[in-house]
Amino acid sequence: KIELKLTIPSFGMMAGEGMDSKLDEVYEQFTGIFKAYEIGVTFVKTTMKEIKENSPIGSQSPLFEIVLSATGGSEKLILEYSKARKCSKDLPFIILTHKDLNSLAAGLEISSKLKREGIFPHIFHLTSTESIYLLA
Repeated sequence: KIELKLTIPSFGMMAGEGMDSKLDEVYEQFTGIFKAYEIGVTFVKTTMKEIKENSPIGSQSPLFEIVLSATGGSEKLILEYSKARKCSKDLPFIILTHKDLNSLAAGLEISSKLKREGIFPHIFHLTSTESIYLLA
């Protein structure tokens, strides 16, 4: 058995009471899905400043990029992230979305904008604690 450990930057617009607990629930659901495939996951709430200053995420040379569109409104942050990481069509780009907080709508918008820049992302959408679907 091989366990893959992923550190996933998480972007969202944090506003309103109960948002942190809702996002913690989303992280737990994704962690459970990945654990079923023997993939360890750590979600990192990060900022563009941290990435640009060569945080651990910013300094890695990945085989693919993976981000969580935690909430609606995360489009600009993820697009900035893709530019800061110098993403290209040669590097798979994965967007994780879930069923709440306009996450899927943001993920679809991000996908469309990345495609215009020549990056063709894959969207994985979590529909429940047991189901994740490849949408694009």
